[in-house]
Amino acid sequence: MKIYTKTGDRGTTSLFGGKRVNKNDLRIKAYGEVDELNSLIGLIIADLVDYDLSLRGVLQFRSGRRSNLDKEKGVDRFASLAMTEKEDIRKKLFLIQSELLVLGSDLATPLDVSTSLKLRGASKILRISKSFITRLEKEIDQWTASLPQLKNFILPGGGRVGSQLHLARTVARRAERSIVDLSRSDSINNYVQIYINRLSDWLFTLARYVNKLEDRSEKIWKGRAKS
Repeated sequence: MKIYTKTGDRGTTSLFGGKRVNKNDLRIKAYGEVDELNSLIGLIIADLVDYDLSLRGVLQFRSGRRSNLDKEKGVDRFASLAMTEKEDIRKKLFLIQSELLVLGSDLATPLDVSTSLKLRGASKILRISKSFITRLEKEIDQWTASLPQLKNFILPGGGRVGSQLHLARTVARRAERSIVDLSRSDSINNYVQIYINRLSDWLFTLARYVNKLEDRSEKIWKGRAKS
């Protein structure tokens, strides 16, 4: 199958069901930003892999030296824990990527088209469901329980992965704004807007959690910077 079809050369594309719309249509904008978020998460996963490989190198080097220094033993225990935790985080991010494809499919399939396809006996249309949201909330609560209580705004940052998770959170918020725009002009699945809202909270909490795993201190916003 060819990657290029030339059908979009005049600035239009097809929604699921066959309807052609302009490429700057609100639906296209919304699921395009969801696609951008998915690509950014792919980059974060790659950085998590690189981080774990570097930690394994440190552990293997120290194991070869058979060091008895308490400080190095403490670092080794922390590194081993971080690798275990980050493997779990990586699996969760892969699941988010799959769910974002469901979200994109949901946005690309107008509700009336979905009804029409069901009447014609078509296969089930992928839609965001409440269970997606419930799982995000459960994971947010689990991570939050181990984090310092937020009493002030914090500056986005930390390590490379934590910083990228903060960036992903802002992309999720932008996608949310586009979805809200779409919902004001067309009917969409009610769970879509809730899911993307909760996902941005999930990414924010995960950014904090990853920074904690890497022993990165949070930078508190102290108001207007002095010149």
